[in-house]
Amino acid sequence: MKTKIVKVGITTIVLILQACVANAQFNQINFGTWIGRTNGAASGTNISAVGIGDFTALPGARLHVNNFLCAQPTGTLNGFLFRTDGRSNVANLWQMYTGNNANNVTEKFRLFVAANSNHVTLQSTFGDIRFNAGGVFERVRISGTTGFVSIGQTNNFTAASVVHINANGMNTGEVFRTSGPANQVNAWRMFTGTGNGTEKASFYIPANSGDLVIQTQTKSNMLFNVTQVTRMIVTDGTNPGVQTGLVGIGNNFLSPTSQLHLNDGAFATCIQFTNASTNASLLLPAANDGFTVGITNNGTALLNQQENPPMWFRVNNINAMQIEPDGLITINSLASCTDMLVIADKNGTLKTTDTETLLSQSKTIAQLQTRINELENKLSNLTTKNN
Repeated sequence: MKTKIVKVGITTIVLILQACVANAQFNQINFGTWIGRTNGAASGTNISAVGIGDFTALPGARLHVNNFLCAQPTGTLNGFLFRTDGRSNVANLWQMYTGNNANNVTEKFRLFVAANSNHVTLQSTFGDIRFNAGGVFERVRISGTTGFVSIGQTNNFTAASVVHINANGMNTGEVFRTSGPANQVNAWRMFTGTGNGTEKASFYIPANSGDLVIQTQTKSNMLFNVTQVTRMIVTDGTNPGVQTGLVGIGNNFLSPTSQLHLNDGAFATCIQFTNASTNASLLLPAANDGFTVGITNNGTALLNQQENPPMWFRVNNINAMQIEPDGLITINSLASCTDMLVIADKNGTLKTTDTETLLSQSKTIAQLQTRINELENKLSNLTTKNN
């Protein structure tokens, strides 16, 4: 009687299994001792693959779902192939282990939703996470040791910064691009500090504008370096309460005191002006082209017209004086219709006078000087007699 009950029980289990896996097909199965296992004790009884669906040949992987031949699920026909449901108060995860055998494996990967969370975590237990596209070509790598992200041609490529784009071999010189709505501020922003940090600088295009703004958020300097040397600095002025905006140019010159301040150590420091009329080559002007303003290496002030045209000095947009290439100086305010002499008064102001006036003034001065001399002689004689 007990034997019959056991046989009936096994038959019932088999029927239940057949009902539960009506759309499942095993290449080999033993409904005896090995129910619920994929390996058998006897040779030739191992189940090498499991297929879900109707297969005319062995499944192509250890677990193979053939949705083309599966019966249509309740509702609209779709491509949903795999689903897991789990309790929200525990972690729901899929894991991948590798090792030498079933008793010597190590977790390498897991995809999970943490307990009481809506977030999905993709986790590499030890190494990198790598993303391939277009076949075997690795396009993105997240380092498991540094957290650095490399993008582009990342095969055998190690990122050297937090985000490193390698465009070598990609037939484009454009490495990075952003696009944004024209009616919004399009910005790249830089923060430092713990947590979300404090914004220190930004690059942005204002809404509905074509301008590019480079901006510091605090009262700090903006430095421009070439070959690791500061060549220009923009400061917010020396007075903390006044925003003046000073620009300094030179080699590691960090303390400008004027709106534009040039400083170059022991070298001559000049501003040079050139254009198409002064350059032998418009794009490669020489040091002796155009006009320079500055100081020499010994501190001598310098105005240097290096071309053949004259040097003009204008006031109120009118030529007041000019210096010709041959050295002649013309002061327009001293010009007259006759030949005049230029003299300087006691204040150093230049004036013109005709010859007759100058001679007359000279005679008067000479007469006064003679009279003064006579008075001095008389005073000397009186002093001698009194003694």
